[in-house]
Amino acid sequence: MSDPICFSLDEHIPSAVAEGLRHRGVEVMMLDEEEILGAAR
Repeated sequence: MSDPICFSLDEHIPSAVAEGLRHRGVEVMMLDEEEILGAAR
């Protein structure tokens, strides 16, 4: 079985998008939740 994909979303993506994806079973990591803001620059 292949490894699941996890989407990393930066601070420019609304948290509602992440919540919607999670509700649909998609693994999502918000950079602001992980306290690594600005890492996607």
